[in-house]
Amino acid sequence: PVPPPVLVAVLCGGPTAERGISLNSARSILDHVREPGVVQVECYYLDQGLRAFPISVRQMYSNTPSDFDFKLRSGPVVSFPNPAALAAHLATKGAIAFPALHGAFGEDGTLQGALERAGVTFVGTGAADAARAFDKYTCTLALAEFGFSTLPVALLLALSTPDTNRAAVHVWFTQQGLDPESGCVVVKPALGGSSIGVNVVRGADAAVEAAAGLFASGLDTRAVVERYAGHGREFTIIVLGTRDGPVPLIPTEVEITALPEEELGGYTTGKQSLNAAAATAGGGRAAELPEQRVIFNFRRKYLPTQQVVYHTPARFGVEAVEMIRESAAEAFEMLELRDFARLDGFFMPDGDGTVEWRNRSRSGKSRSGGGSSSSGASEAAVGGYTMGKPSAFARTAAAGHPVFTDVNIISGMEQTSFVFLQAAEVGLSHAGVLRHILENACHRAEMSLPVPPPPPPTSSNVSTGGHCRPSGVTGGDRPKCCTRVYVLFGGGTSERQVSLISGTNVWLKLRMRPEFDVSPLLLAPTPSGAQLCDTVVWHLPYANVLRHTVEEILAVAQAPQEPASRALARAVCSELQSCGSVRNRDEKIGGDHDVGGVGGLEEAAGSATAIGVTAWGETLATMAARAAAEGAVVFIAMHGGCGENGAMQAFLTAAGVAFTGSGAEASRLCIDKAATGAVLASLASSGVFSALKRVVPSARLVAISNAPPPGGGGATAAEVAWEELIAAVGPAPSGLCIKPNADGCSTGVARLLGPADLLAYATAIANGRARLNPGDLPVSLSSSKKGNGGDVGGGGASDSIARGGGVTRRRLVLTAASSSPSLPAPSSSDAAAPAAPTAEGLQAEHSTAATATIPVTVEPSASASAAASA
Repeated sequence: PVPPPVLVAVLCGGPTAERGISLNSARSILDHVREPGVVQVECYYLDQGLRAFPISVRQMYSNTPSDFDFKLRSGPVVSFPNPAALAAHLATKGAIAFPALHGAFGEDGTLQGALERAGVTFVGTGAADAARAFDKYTCTLALAEFGFSTLPVALLLALSTPDTNRAAVHVWFTQQGLDPESGCVVVKPALGGSSIGVNVVRGADAAVEAAAGLFASGLDTRAVVERYAGHGREFTIIVLGTRDGPVPLIPTEVEITALPEEELGGYTTGKQSLNAAAATAGGGRAAELPEQRVIFNFRRKYLPTQQVVYHTPARFGVEAVEMIRESAAEAFEMLELRDFARLDGFFMPDGDGTVEWRNRSRSGKSRSGGGSSSSGASEAAVGGYTMGKPSAFARTAAAGHPVFTDVNIISGMEQTSFVFLQAAEVGLSHAGVLRHILENACHRAEMSLPVPPPPPPTSSNVSTGGHCRPSGVTGGDRPKCCTRVYVLFGGGTSERQVSLISGTNVWLKLRMRPEFDVSPLLLAPTPSGAQLCDTVVWHLPYANVLRHTVEEILAVAQAPQEPASRALARAVCSELQSCGSVRNRDEKIGGDHDVGGVGGLEEAAGSATAIGVTAWGETLATMAARAAAEGAVVFIAMHGGCGENGAMQAFLTAAGVAFTGSGAEASRLCIDKAATGAVLASLASSGVFSALKRVVPSARLVAISNAPPPGGGGATAAEVAWEELIAAVGPAPSGLCIKPNADGCSTGVARLLGPADLLAYATAIANGRARLNPGDLPVSLSSSKKGNGGDVGGGGASDSIARGGGVTRRRLVLTAASSSPSLPAPSSSDAAAPAAPTAEGLQAEHSTAATATIPVTVEPSASASAAASA
């Protein structure tokens, strides 16, 4: 008899600032775990008051936590008054809970305790062990007790008086040999995640002040002061629980890159130089320190940005990576973690005075299956792992040891999170790793998941010659009912990172549908002077798509895969297979045609997740000819530039290729803000209105910037231009909105409140600046400080301006800003939805215009990174 499907209750939301990330994690579980006849999924949302609400699948795709809160307040709904009531309900249904709540309550053992008391089986670590592991202070003490080297920590309490905390910190500084005026430390909540509330400060008094700020903000009542790991190299590693013990995946190095000079006050050469500069500076608050800008913070963790690069495997050398994996597995066991967890830390140089070193004996177990070996050992002698010749991955000896600083018992599960990135490196799809986690939890409760039949074969990313889909393969072996789909994303516009998010989302959704045979394609930036048809398109294997940025994907695609890296992935794959809890069936989980989204480990030909599969490139013209021959559809997931200005649409139409979206003529019109406004203006009699606009050539802005001061107290060029613009677009009591005429989203959008702001924006254009920084728009800054401007124009470090590849946009559009008196800052609890981040590193493609307009409404972004715009 066929066993009944297992009921999985996905729990999301919660009281913390990470509840938006929680929703994205829950959506991933819903997308990849639900399977007719095998796994039935129900979703429950917990609001900030910890009331629980059953949420339909349709509701789960509502945008932000505020949307949920609004809908749940607006009508009668079924709810459970507290977590205990929810747990009792789940117990009566015989459900297994899959918590997807991050931060306090979801990871600190509180939710787990409620589930345990009700007798509900759940995914993840038990209540008592979760409480110890999630608390940064108690976890550090536990790791030290187990013999792990740690960074020294001190604990400050909100209940203590400021004088008591100050005295304790000064004593601790003395014990650590830190200068009480300039010693560098990290201050963070004891119960917090995603780098929220993490500050780097110099000096004992500054540490006390930062802790007091955490207490006042309500983030926590306990603050951890930790030595700053200035010489460490940051990493993170996922560990999977199995029936035979933990299996660590491949650690990812988190590299914070050198940032633009205007963002760092002159420090431009990366983390180590920042540290050196800080060492000679006086004491200061966290926001003023260059070290603070190299924290792997919330924005860098969840939004694509060139300020951070992921390297999987970490570039620490083979021996060091093995050491990290071994230590992570042992920490997972000793902390009694279950099913899966993410461990963050630093690979610290041996003898570094920052670390409290402990001579902990290593287990000696080689996770690669071959034991220790000298650098000259052959590949075969060590199970295909350690290589004789150094490479970019295995280029250095392990002159250091890992030091763990944070344990996350419920790692983020957004579509490109570390758990999926590292799993894909060893042949596991999203569905494969989530099913493994679920199966492991079921095994503890003596439950089992029904095994579905393998999906039919498809041709997507056929693995021939080590490439994901070589030239000439036309997909003849896929079922005739399948429609071939190429998802095209990337490009060279300022919105290319948003395009990456969109394209990945489309690809992951469509690949679960049996009627589609889907492949992800990355369009490289079109070189200056080149034709669109000659632009390179990259066919990507599964793991490549999950990289952090377009630039990162291109770098991985263009670099040959190293034998040592490939051997490591195969070793981890073999280790997972030997544990017996991951199925090793001949299913094409990475063939972009995974029925129901189910998959296990995969090494077979025909799988894009097969280890050793590499990306390959061809021209857009060649790709279009193939698509036409296959009768394929191109799903255009590109934003701005050729993806929206009609160029791609015209090219595909000429090539006879079907594509999604509007045609070339409509695209050309709609990308041009001024032309669109003119068309809409003709509909005013029908009740359709458009803001008045004035097109300003950027050459005029350059002239404003370069104009000499007037003599005799006359009006400046900026003042003259401001009055002209006001006269052109009408009264503007709340200022003008300036934006590129032919770009999308919020790229280059700023709110100008006077001539001084116009001059600042014009100067940024004239100087080829990539972005506006806080304070760059002086009038807006002044208004914001008075409480009248809110989150205006230059209020964020990510306010991009209209520039591309050193070539300034030729036209800007100006309009009057909305009459709303202020733009409220986005709620931190809703700041997690990374659907539309402000793009980085602007590059012009084919658009050459920009504009000024009068928005009818003002709607601040729900993203923490997006510039306020209308």
